[in-house]
Amino acid sequence: MKYFKKNFEFDYAAGVKWALRILGDRWKAHKYNLRGEYFFLNKRKAESLVANPSDIPPVEWTTFVDHYMDPKTKKQCLQNARNREKLIVSHAGGNKSNSRRATQMEKKLGRPVCRSEVIVSNLLKKYGSYVSGKGQQLAVSV
Repeated sequence: MKYFKKNFEFDYAAGVKWALRILGDRWKAHKYNLRGEYFFLNKRKAESLVANPSDIPPVEWTTFVDHYMDPKTKKQCLQNARNREKLIVSHAGGNKSNSRRATQMEKKLGRPVCRSEVIVSNLLKKYGSYVSGKGQQLAVSV
């Protein structure tokens, strides 16, 4: 531990924030996997409850099944699926706002950026390829 403290600078608050974000991402992915593997909307509640994975306590599994059997959740899931179908061009911008992205681009480039540059940056993946053919057509037309 002395070696670590002596040779590395560690920001505790940033580390905790990072750890909580990673845990949240992993938890979300775990729930998604559980839902895809064990839970089916066309099954009855009793059938879904029986499919309890061995590593999940029955009480938590019951809560999980109740949540996805709730009419409000079903309605929201259907609406989300419809909205994704309507999406013509996806983006690679994540949850960063365009104004924050523009500020970061201005610092990096050392000059002011226009809105079209920010929009095009949302259509590019991390390594420079476009999110889709439609995204490339949109970027070229801007």
